[in-house]
Amino acid sequence: MTPNRVVFLNGSALPGGGEIALAQLASGVPRGLVVLFEHGPAEELFGKKGIEVVVRPLPPKLLGNSKESGLPGPVLVVSALSHSLRLAAFLRKFDVVHCNNQKAWVVGAIASAVARRPVVWHLHDILSREHFSRTKIRLVVALARWRRAKVIANSIASAEAFIAAGGRRGQVEVLYNPVDPAPFREAKPLAGLRSELGCRDEPLWGLFSRLASWKGQHVAIEALSKLGKGHLLLVGSALFGEEAWEAHLREMVHDLGLEGRVHFLGFRSDIPELLATVDGAIHASTAAEPFGLVILEAQLAEKPVVATAAGGALEIVEHGRSGWLVPPGDVGALAKVLAEWTEFPDAAAATGRVAGVDAIAKFDPVKLSARFGEILRETAAA
Repeated sequence: MTPNRVVFLNGSALPGGGEIALAQLASGVPRGLVVLFEHGPAEELFGKKGIEVVVRPLPPKLLGNSKESGLPGPVLVVSALSHSLRLAAFLRKFDVVHCNNQKAWVVGAIASAVARRPVVWHLHDILSREHFSRTKIRLVVALARWRRAKVIANSIASAEAFIAAGGRRGQVEVLYNPVDPAPFREAKPLAGLRSELGCRDEPLWGLFSRLASWKGQHVAIEALSKLGKGHLLLVGSALFGEEAWEAHLREMVHDLGLEGRVHFLGFRSDIPELLATVDGAIHASTAAEPFGLVILEAQLAEKPVVATAAGGALEIVEHGRSGWLVPPGDVGALAKVLAEWTEFPDAAAATGRVAGVDAIAKFDPVKLSARFGEILRETAAA
């Protein structure tokens, strides 16, 4: 069967979980092309996977419109419609349109309708009031119903939230984000990092996430303060105007006297090597994650993982077998797990090895990528 030409629309040029997942999935789609709405490091992410990228910038007002924004004003509506109409002419070159995030979906739903092309919405979010305004939820679900779009949800949690918000159950299919296990299995610890951080023989744990209030860095810092030893790596930078949160975290570290034990590494591209270096990974989000890519990456690295018991994490971690689950924001519960890892490191490491086996079986990237290609072909044919 001749492959269909697919265009992937992505609103952000920052390499978040949705962009990492798309880079893995799109790399297996012949003749695919990614359209970004701004210039940024995601261009390099897709380029390294051999995917052609073009940038068609959104007006600044559209780029700055956040998930939490309410009803858009007339100027914003006119701007969105104008951009969608211009994009429609470009989309006619393709057989199917894939929209990978919220901005891409709003613009792409309209543009694909004008271009008379079938559309797929890849839902990487839990549509809840914790993350979105009521207006935004109603808008994106209404567009999905109007366009009769195929909706790919990255977890059961994301799919159920879409349905609860008014989406049709028959529209949505769960497809977990694929991760290539090879880099995490083959990575070696970073020579000299533990010594550089002054860890010596103390445990070293990592929290891998952008610095944002709901990502729970403050929970991990407070949990560390309750332990007599141990070091914490915060791997990630402040994005989307969240610099004030980073300043708050640094002040918190100072006030708790943890300056020698909490280490801000900023954005890093050597995540497999960092995972190989740490003794365990912490996921501490205070709100439900739609998937939890870093949890899966840590499991593939065969590291013990403690995660928040909400959202997609419940579909990745089996408590007591492939990791630990703690209530969102529960400092005491997290500290208890870290203390257990410290006292029984061999048992924690054994759980990490079990998690690695389970992750390979449940999240087989070959099968997930193959199904992704099938969905695109089925949508184009329909």
